[in-house]
Amino acid sequence: MEKALATPDIALLEGPPGSGKTTAICELVLQCIRRGQRVLLCASTNVAIDNALEKLLQRASDEVYAVRIGLRGDDKVLDCQLDERVRVLTEQWDKSGAFKELTVDKRKDAAENVVLMAANLTCGTTTGILKHPQLDKRFERGEYRPITTLVPWDLLIVDEASKTTISEFFVPALLVQKYVIVGDVHQLPPFTERRDLVANLEFIKDPHAYGEAGELFTKAQQEARVL
Repeated sequence: MEKALATPDIALLEGPPGSGKTTAICELVLQCIRRGQRVLLCASTNVAIDNALEKLLQRASDEVYAVRIGLRGDDKVLDCQLDERVRVLTEQWDKSGAFKELTVDKRKDAAENVVLMAANLTCGTTTGILKHPQLDKRFERGEYRPITTLVPWDLLIVDEASKTTISEFFVPALLVQKYVIVGDVHQLPPFTERRDLVANLEFIKDPHAYGEAGELFTKAQQEARVL
């Protein structure tokens, strides 16, 4: 934890299943929040994000104001969904009579901005984070200035990193200058394209059907057996 908090750029947390990686993530998020920092939590799967977020809320829901970006996640973290946060806030404004002079759309935009800037923890998949309204609307307007000037996050945590390709990692990595990468090096990497997997299996089954490439593959197999 001390190394992760003190690193100026990147820290790696490796461990097999059940070794406490999610617990460490929760502690790291809390430590950053208590220092007045804002955290971006990403993973390649919604399940990993919801798992960490659920445990974090169970532990310190009064300290964490989290916003979940992207598709609807687990029901246990539904209250953190961006659209749900916005709905609750606009209903509070309706009851108090606040911002009556604004149109419905402008009230929604205002509530959305309040929720996003109040969040000390933002969660989303590595590619789904681009649905963050401050990023999504910028692309719609054709604005291509550095995105780091738009969303002030202090730390990026990537969970289940072995399931994340390097190109997926770069999506949220461009938003933050400090990273903590969490994962298990023995976990199987992702298959990015089903057709590539099928082609590889077909090639192994009948390499002779692929000409010179198949001959080289067969030769390599024979040399491996000799060794």
